[in-house]
Amino acid sequence: MRTRRPHFFCLCLGFLALLARGVLADGPIPGSRIVKSFDFEEIKLGNFEATPMFWSKVTGRGFPAYSAGAFDHTVFHSGENGGNTSFKMRTVGGSVAYRYDPPPANRIPVAPNSDYYIIAFARTDKLEHARADLAAWFTDDKGQLLLDTETHSQPYKAGDDASTNDAWQVLYIHLPTPPETGDGPPQPRFLAIQAGLLQPQQQAENTNPLGRFALYQQDIEGSAWFDDIVIFQLPRIGITVHKQATSPAPAGMFGGGEKIDLDMLVSDVRNRSLPGTAAASAPSSAPSNAPASAPAAPGSPLLVRLKLAAADGTPVDATEFQANARLDEPWTHRYTHSPLPGGLYTATMEVFDPSAASSPLVANRQVQFLCLPAATETAHPLSPEFGVDVTRWNHSATWQDLPSLAIQTGAGLLQLPAWRGEMDDEALTRRDAPLDALLATLQRRNIRTLAAFSELPGPIAAQMNPESRTSLLALNNADPKIWQSAISFPLTRYVNRIDFWQLGSPDDPFSGLLPDSGDPRTAPATAPATPDRAQIPIVEQSATLYGKLSGPMMSLLPQPGLMIPWNALFEFHPEQFPHAELDLRIPAVVKPAQIPAYLGNFQNAGRPLFVQLDGLPANESRRADRLADFAERLVYSRSAKTPPDAVLYPARPGKPDELLLVYRTMIHALGQSNYVGEITPGPGMHAFLFEKPGDSSIVIWSDAAGETALDLPLGSDPRSTDLLGNPRALAIDPATQLTHLNVTSTPQVIENVDPRPLQLTASFALASSRLPAGVGSIHDEVLLSNPYPEQLAGTLRLSLPPHWTADPDNFPISLSPGSNVRLPLELSYPFSETAGVKHVTGQLHLDPGNPSGQNKFDLSAPVSVGSDLIEMEAFCFVQEDGDILLQQVITNTSSTPLNAQAYALVPGFPREQRYVVGLAPHQTTIKRYTFSPSEYIAPPGIKKTGLGLATLLAGQVATLGVRQSDGQVLLTKAVPLE
Repeated sequence: MRTRRPHFFCLCLGFLALLARGVLADGPIPGSRIVKSFDFEEIKLGNFEATPMFWSKVTGRGFPAYSAGAFDHTVFHSGENGGNTSFKMRTVGGSVAYRYDPPPANRIPVAPNSDYYIIAFARTDKLEHARADLAAWFTDDKGQLLLDTETHSQPYKAGDDASTNDAWQVLYIHLPTPPETGDGPPQPRFLAIQAGLLQPQQQAENTNPLGRFALYQQDIEGSAWFDDIVIFQLPRIGITVHKQATSPAPAGMFGGGEKIDLDMLVSDVRNRSLPGTAAASAPSSAPSNAPASAPAAPGSPLLVRLKLAAADGTPVDATEFQANARLDEPWTHRYTHSPLPGGLYTATMEVFDPSAASSPLVANRQVQFLCLPAATETAHPLSPEFGVDVTRWNHSATWQDLPSLAIQTGAGLLQLPAWRGEMDDEALTRRDAPLDALLATLQRRNIRTLAAFSELPGPIAAQMNPESRTSLLALNNADPKIWQSAISFPLTRYVNRIDFWQLGSPDDPFSGLLPDSGDPRTAPATAPATPDRAQIPIVEQSATLYGKLSGPMMSLLPQPGLMIPWNALFEFHPEQFPHAELDLRIPAVVKPAQIPAYLGNFQNAGRPLFVQLDGLPANESRRADRLADFAERLVYSRSAKTPPDAVLYPARPGKPDELLLVYRTMIHALGQSNYVGEITPGPGMHAFLFEKPGDSSIVIWSDAAGETALDLPLGSDPRSTDLLGNPRALAIDPATQLTHLNVTSTPQVIENVDPRPLQLTASFALASSRLPAGVGSIHDEVLLSNPYPEQLAGTLRLSLPPHWTADPDNFPISLSPGSNVRLPLELSYPFSETAGVKHVTGQLHLDPGNPSGQNKFDLSAPVSVGSDLIEMEAFCFVQEDGDILLQQVITNTSSTPLNAQAYALVPGFPREQRYVVGLAPHQTTIKRYTFSPSEYIAPPGIKKTGLGLATLLAGQVATLGVRQSDGQVLLTKAVPLE
């Protein structure tokens, strides 16, 4: 579902002026750009029904019959046309919508290469969760919705102020037609519109990460009125990315060092001074950045302003042109800019009419494109453990870019659609010419392939129930004669040319719950409601489909094995899918550091495991956070104990995304490498070391905000790149040969690293990485390894956290080539040491002439303090009146009942304690504490008020703990007082 947000609201103001003058009362005006209007004054047309002519109620799941719409003669948008009618929609639960669904003679035709703008006046009452919504689609020549063109207005409800209930809000949609093409998707022929009152589950802006598994609130009473819906045909103004035939980059991208070419077009634009033209409805107020000049004479050229900006908003270039555009001769211009660094860029084209004094803006357009970073001297071979999922490229007209997409990213695997909606009988059962040509090219490039039966082809879908045409699960109830030959043909023809086969789409995993069957976007507006099947587990339907198709499919393969898509949030049972291999989708709700654990849960007896990683939604996260998060996901995937056979990036045609550049950067750094280990240069630091022949890499970042200066032994010529692949200089201290880094929360990639110094520092650890809370003293060992082919000798000195001691705390070191050492020590720490990760640091001083070339190494090893008997979570809340509320959640993780004392300490207050009596294994109890300002023992000169107390305690911590009845501390935690 797509929602466009163009900057056309100022243009809409001019259209409203036409409405205010009543010019829309009688429908389209000769010579104007109005192609259709709905004022709902239909009594004069002989319509005495309760609803408008040709408007049909949308039915299906979420659109109950008891919520409906009707004409309203008491509330209407007041204009000078004398109208007294609006279209009211009322909900008593669920959503309600009506779609303009006329017979062929009354459909709204669209002109190719034109843009359409739709406005409607809306008013709402008593809405909290639901919203008024205007939607539009293009349709094909049979009136079928082209779902990819679905566009929604901004959702609307009146504000909390009751006075706004009487206000009318303008809803608006911009819907450009795609250019005419000889092949590819069906071309738009008509326009369909829909007005509705939508609950949260049906709203276009719904981006709940739980998707169809989310729970939603809804209104059980409320209304929305619609009036004066107007459809305009706008001038065609466009800006597109121009690609040279010799460019190595795919469409929408420019190669490293390649100049930027943008094609601009202005056609069918007439000057404001001409009567009855589109310019006559230009906006009444100019934007603040409009050209500040006196009005030009009628017929003067239009002014075109082009602005180029980077993804973070930094301006790159701005220029202006004069455009002499006529109906019979559009103005075109190719803008060229010198090569840009790697990144995502936005070009904004604004067109002004200088002959209009107060409102010169005609329209604006935007286009985004990716620039690949400059090529390095080192060639990067294709990495088979990385791939690009292009199953969404289900129109073969876009396939010419796929080989270059793989080559430019370094991915050695492409996931292709074996079934596509555009296929005809010839491609299904005799010869799939586009796939033949693509596979031939990929084989020459040594690019592996995974072919997925991910979408029902048109000839098969035409024989299905219309309500289930969009899902492969429809094959469960279909006659096998419909699909058998279409399954066996590609398997037999391409069995020796395609490496892996998959049944199902990554966008529709074989896990979770069955999708809603009554989708109002795909069902006809007058279709009867379908039964509620949302609680039927989809895994049962998927297992049935797998059982029906997997046998015939695997009988044609050289060895049994068929891949299926699976959501990592759901448990997989191999017995339901014999011989299945997993294409595992890991949603963004899974944190990056959790990915290795998820991968471990889905390892399947050595069978191939592919992984698709979802990035954070662009509209819900900061750009820097989104890039950093995706890079971390890739690092954790490749550093898992058993990494996946391939990590796939889900590419979407025509949608440039910076995550593709991050993916490319990480392929070059981690491709065809082995994970060595994680280094901890300091508290909160993460550095992952990957080694490959002749070149090793580290990816490093910090959990702390801001920059942290760090000096590391990285070798004589390390190379750094940012996440977009742009190189950055590194400073090496000539005296120490250490490389200076400024580490931030954004991962950075360091390549051409000498791994041995890092392997030496990474080998430093304590044998016991987890220390039992409340014990106070344990016997442990210090671990160290020599990665060099020569002996290392020197001294190791330990530095411990406050109040910790070690005996001994320094050791003589003598390590043979490739050997390991375990140095015994007694480690003591406070009985009340708070739980969490601590860092034991040290300095390794090596004798002169050692093979590393360095005399000193700074070492750091994380060690956690925790309990095997209990788990505890602690929470703090300081109220406005000064009360401090603490909550302690205690879980008994032992095998015997727990009897203990829970306590809380806050600076300046008496100790409080609670008793835990007979807490059964694996049970949880909650203890709460309240500290009132009246109990605070104030230091001299401090006033005992809530405000003074909050100020005094700012930055301090509360201590919560659990102590056994015999006095042994089980666990202690510190919680900030905030």
